[in-house]
Amino acid sequence: MFLKEGLTPPSLVLGYMSVKAMLNAIYLHRGGWAIFMNEISFDELLLFARDQNIIDLDTELFLGEICFLTNHKYIAATHNLQKEHVTSIMSRIEELLYSLSEKFDERLQI
Repeated sequence: MFLKEGLTPPSLVLGYMSVKAMLNAIYLHRGGWAIFMNEISFDELLLFARDQNIIDLDTELFLGEICFLTNHKYIAATHNLQKEHVTSIMSRIEELLYSLSEKFDERLQI
């Protein structure tokens, strides 16, 4: 929706927040209560996901770059991204969310 209106920064931020929420859900399901004790960083979530074989190195690097791009200091630079690049990024985020949801569903059935 935002992407169709040419709102690149909100699109990327929502993509980042969606992935972070899914990783938080998987983390909580696996018994990680540090989220409630104190805020767990996105880097810690990525490390957890890699340690648990939930994501691979390529995905970890991709998500690290998305985190960097959505940082308030650098988000203005995303206005200059070509629409094709943003569409590609958002498609990859969507595929990743689908993959994570499948892994989350598999874990619930155990």
